[in-house]
Amino acid sequence: MKNNNSEIFFAELCQFTYLSGFTFHSPKIYDPTEKEIGDIIIWVRTQLFVFELIWRSKNTGNTKSFIKRIGEKRDQLSKDYEIFKNHKDILMTNRGGRTIKYEPEYFVPQNFSGIIIIDCEQRIEKIHFGTLNKILESQFPIVVITKKDFQYILREVDTSSDLKFYLRDRFEFFKKVFSKYADIFLDLNEPREKQLIAYYKLNSYTFPIETWNPAYDYWSEFQVKYAKNIEKRDKENENSKIIDGLINTIMECHSNELPLVHAWQLAVIPRRARASVLTQKITDALNKMHKGKPQRHFALLNPMTHCWLVFYFQYGEDKEFLIKKIERLTRLKLIYEISENNFSHSVIGYGFRKSKVVTKYLVDDIVLVVEDAKDYKDISNELLTEAKQFFGGITSVQRFKELPST
Repeated sequence: MKNNNSEIFFAELCQFTYLSGFTFHSPKIYDPTEKEIGDIIIWVRTQLFVFELIWRSKNTGNTKSFIKRIGEKRDQLSKDYEIFKNHKDILMTNRGGRTIKYEPEYFVPQNFSGIIIIDCEQRIEKIHFGTLNKILESQFPIVVITKKDFQYILREVDTSSDLKFYLRDRFEFFKKVFSKYADIFLDLNEPREKQLIAYYKLNSYTFPIETWNPAYDYWSEFQVKYAKNIEKRDKENENSKIIDGLINTIMECHSNELPLVHAWQLAVIPRRARASVLTQKITDALNKMHKGKPQRHFALLNPMTHCWLVFYFQYGEDKEFLIKKIERLTRLKLIYEISENNFSHSVIGYGFRKSKVVTKYLVDDIVLVVEDAKDYKDISNELLTEAKQFFGGITSVQRFKELPST
């Protein structure tokens, strides 16, 4: 029954967040016997979320022993942390049935989060003070939350980066106010998460201690005062899911490890950055490609990884032409950034081709390339001159915010 319940939550999580390619159910290791590491995993590049589920399907009276399992799950998350940090033989299967090997080289301690999900229909006992207090002493964020409240989080926080920042900031906030408001946080029966999310977003993704009032209805203020802004935001966010579609297409259409790198680069971009910066350019380029525009390219700096992303769109010609073009553009962008800005990271290239023959697909060919700065020691004047012709314009840094102006 446990597996069935976690599988249901797994399916819901994938459906909710459009992260089916990065969400994994019950991964196991052999050390030397079989061990399970987390009920559900979300892994996006250096971001790692481990879910441990506690559930009860029937009303069976006293829930004290049920609540004690929170401490067990806290200890399990500490073990999970060490395994993901050090183990080299973790295979995980995602929603699409693809098995991916986890790479410890991508493990970043500050990007690890543990989520203990409480799934219980009946009213439950308060968490013991010592249990939650010990959780708040953890070296990484651990959140104890009901399934219903977590599903509510995902309505406002639906990318891995947004989730990482929210859980981290929420954890630090709890550590500062827990002793003063322990009674509030020990009771999981009251739906408090929407108030926390609203407070967080009303304060530009922060939890200021000095102005927080647990009795105030921040959610109503957020929803009423900014109703028109939220409506515009939601429309922009929905449009940005064309990026989610490209991520899924990249994951599904390729079998080697390179697409994982390219999918990660897009997936770590927060929702509002996708909506404010990338969506319009991608949408416009795809539309013009479908209408027969021969070629178009542009580049954007990924605010999360500091890598440059180069996009190239081609109508007609053949795949070989596409390969040569995106390889050339990616190389030229790297050369330009090394020469002009002392760039030391990677440039990630995405080439898309639409055939002149009508097909049912958004794009008919995808070519993915990577160029690393460490591979370029000497740059010829000829290449630099060509690079400046393609990428010599002024680059502006675009800021994004939760609520756009109406």
